[in-house]
Amino acid sequence: MHGIDEQPIFRDDFDRQTFLQRVGRVVKRLDWSVYAACLMTNHFHLVVSFDEPTLAEGMQVINGGHARQFNARHGRRGPLFDARYHDEHVQSQEHLLELVRYVAMNPVKAGLVPRPEDWPWSTYRQLIGLAQPWPFFNPYDVLGLFDERWEHAVKIVRELVEVRQVPGTVGARH
Repeated sequence: MHGIDEQPIFRDDFDRQTFLQRVGRVVKRLDWSVYAACLMTNHFHLVVSFDEPTLAEGMQVINGGHARQFNARHGRRGPLFDARYHDEHVQSQEHLLELVRYVAMNPVKAGLVPRPEDWPWSTYRQLIGLAQPWPFFNPYDVLGLFDERWEHAVKIVRELVEVRQVPGTVGARH
């Protein structure tokens, strides 16, 4: 989700923290699993899975609630987001892994940090064990796709993100 006219949707840590709290409530209420998330300045990424068709409901709560709170807090009016959220059906485990990589690399591509683990508003730091996971993010949902052994799974994930390819998969598209 991008801010209208590429304007910020997060101006400070308070905006990001309250957004994450809202996401956490939705994830819990609608029983979503989060595979990757990243909060940039003017957009965010959220890769989720769910059993029931609740995406529209959840995104309405997340985006609508954030827009109302952001506007009230920052004295602005009107739409915050430029369009409806983008949803994409994940076709395979390989596709999911490409999305995890894409989300992790987003702050690097944007020139905000030199390495993906340097961005504090991403699940990548949590995935590789450098930060406590957000309450709604279980790193083992992703790590378990690679190996039962945590250390080995983390090594594979780091290779996926840094090298773009893991044995048995095709390189991630950017």
